Amino acid sequence: MTVTSLIAQCVMCYRTAAAQQGERARVLNNGIVILLIPPMLAIGGLLFLAWWKGRAAPNTGSLTPRTAPQPE
Repeated sequence: MTVTSLIAQCVMCYRTAAAQQGERARVLNNGIVILLIPPMLAIGGLLFLAWWKGRAAPNTGSLTPRTAPQPE
C-alpha cells in the first residue's frame, strides 16, 4: 500500500481533520487513538488467555506418532 492509499482509507476522518484548526485536529487524532485502545486490549487479553491455556495444558500425547506394537 502506498501512503496515498493509507490516507484515503478514512476519507471522512482525513477531511474533517484537514478542515479543522491545529488544536481540533490534534484532539480528533487523540480521540481516534482512545477509541482504538479497548479493541486492542480485548485482542491482547484473548491472545494472552490462549497462550496461558496452551502453556498450562497437560501433555496428552495425542499429537505424538504411535509406535508399532513390539512382537513377542
